[in-house]
Amino acid sequence: MSVVYGVQSELAYIGDDGRLTYDLYANEGETNAVNRLPDFSYCGYQGGGVAIPDVPVRVTVHPQAGDDTQRIQSAINTVSAYPPDADGFRGAVRLRAGRYQVSSSLRIQASGVVLRGEGQDILGTVLEAVTPSDYDVIILGGGSGSYSMQSGTARTITASYVPSGAIRFEVDNATGYSVGELIIVQRTPNQFWIDDLAMGQWGWTPSGYNVEYERYITAIAGNTITVDVPLVDVIQDKYGGGRIYKPTTISRIRQSGVENLRIESCYAGDTDEEHPWNAIRVRYAEDSWVRGVTAQYFAYSCVNVSAYARRITVEDCAFIDPKSIVTGGRRYSFNLESTATRILFQRCYSHESRHDFVLGSKTRGPNAFVDCYADRSFADSGPHHRWSTGALFDNVYSSNTLAVENRQSSGSGHGWSGAQMVFWNCQATNQKCDTPKGAMNFAIGSHANKREGSWAPEEPFGWWEYQWQVVTPRSFYFQQLADRRGMAAVLAVTLPAQREGRIWDALSAWKGQDRFQPCPLRDNPKDRPLDIGSPVIFEVVPRPDAVIVEYQWYEVSDSDYIRIGDNSPLLILPNAQASDFGRTFFCRVVTDKGPFWSQRAKIANVAGQTNIALAQPTLASSVYGGSYTADKAVDGENNTFWNSAASDDFPWWAVNLQ
Repeated sequence: MSVVYGVQSELAYIGDDGRLTYDLYANEGETNAVNRLPDFSYCGYQGGGVAIPDVPVRVTVHPQAGDDTQRIQSAINTVSAYPPDADGFRGAVRLRAGRYQVSSSLRIQASGVVLRGEGQDILGTVLEAVTPSDYDVIILGGGSGSYSMQSGTARTITASYVPSGAIRFEVDNATGYSVGELIIVQRTPNQFWIDDLAMGQWGWTPSGYNVEYERYITAIAGNTITVDVPLVDVIQDKYGGGRIYKPTTISRIRQSGVENLRIESCYAGDTDEEHPWNAIRVRYAEDSWVRGVTAQYFAYSCVNVSAYARRITVEDCAFIDPKSIVTGGRRYSFNLESTATRILFQRCYSHESRHDFVLGSKTRGPNAFVDCYADRSFADSGPHHRWSTGALFDNVYSSNTLAVENRQSSGSGHGWSGAQMVFWNCQATNQKCDTPKGAMNFAIGSHANKREGSWAPEEPFGWWEYQWQVVTPRSFYFQQLADRRGMAAVLAVTLPAQREGRIWDALSAWKGQDRFQPCPLRDNPKDRPLDIGSPVIFEVVPRPDAVIVEYQWYEVSDSDYIRIGDNSPLLILPNAQASDFGRTFFCRVVTDKGPFWSQRAKIANVAGQTNIALAQPTLASSVYGGSYTADKAVDGENNTFWNSAASDDFPWWAVNLQ
């Protein structure tokens, strides 16, 4: 896909210094142009721009017959008991390639523990969720706590208007607060806000929308407090203002992950729902990750990030072939819920889902979906309900719809689904980008039909800019990351293809079938001719910069794969026979990033000529005897042939070339 980047947004454009310059805007129904687009580069592992580490293996588990749940959990518990190293890592549990039965949830509840397989392809490490009931196959996270207030720490925000994108504001009394402290910045809406947005009819109340944002204090000057991450929602007097306070302890695990796995759910039919719904749930975890995971046959999600998770990266993951009724509450492939914040999803693929890349109720930003692809989607991606704030959809493709709108009575009263939603260089069949009073949503560089919201009366459109064009920079997230942390941070978390342009074609071709990575091969194996009695040689040629761990050759036999050959870039069949015609092979190239499947190659024809009848099915009117059967005419041997019976006055012979 060749894409030309040229035009630039009025709100964020590359200045003479090569960095983004921001212009300010006024929210819907307002005239004060003081808001700016949020900085989303704080999303992801370690706050963005830090490569996910390769943690050393401490325990290895091999596949066995029967239920493997306790063996795997025991290995996790063993590593969890090790002391952490200087970087906070205890070690990885490695599940060798093969199939494992998992009958109940596997839990990673300690910091510094990684569950690692040997590939998300069907020849890698496959966890089979075998119990026909709803359970999360893997739960990453352990902790407790909430946004409860420490007594006596509440301070009122006195600024009459704190705009979106702000990092500083005034409070009535900063005494008792210190630089480096974790605080909660809480928006405290009043009834006027509910009434102005007409949300009371859908059950909204002021106390139900006291949304909290975690921030660290970076500076205090008098009663002016500066925080580390920009705010993603407006705090203004007329809508109730806001406050800060110190929260009680929220405990989370950190530096833990799940990687290089395929997880399959049992199911009884295409609409069966008595089976696991989530492959992986992340909760009460920070600075952790899920990468290289394919989830197949689940009813709800590949990765569901919820309760108090923060600074999480989910990358190179796929949700395919879901099994459920196609209706509400099902098929949310990559889902963010409520108190999850600063989450990055990148290079993710979804197939036949409903809400592929989605935010739940009152999800706190910033959060980001970058370079993601949804194929054959049944519904929309975007914020789903109840005032989620501050999310970026950056180069997200949906075969269906991208939407932020007033969903009114949908569900149990969804109302306005989101505010400060930024769709940047996205593509879909249709897009809805409306905006509520006192907020703004953005469709910048969208390739989609501009549609009204689904519920009457029609709401105001948000900020639409350069529809059907592609804006510079290609990726808003990566440009913001480069501006804040330097180009080295971008190099640490991207593939070369992402730095060169869009990767939708690659994601569409990938479909979660092996590890999404740059092709490690300079040359794939090619079809070879059949020269009876001589060797047939297939070869893969690696790229000079590829780190190859192992070459694994397989023969394709119907729907099965049979291991063949040596750990070598060459597959040598030493003495070809006519029966070898049509045999098909590929190389599973295991790199330092995971497995990569080469293109398939086959034994195609006789050297020097093309014998399209070789080894094909035959019929004949008769045969002279067992040595002269019809198939002898196409067996590739020079000293065999078909002959009809002596009594056959009208002999015939036929070959099926289909």
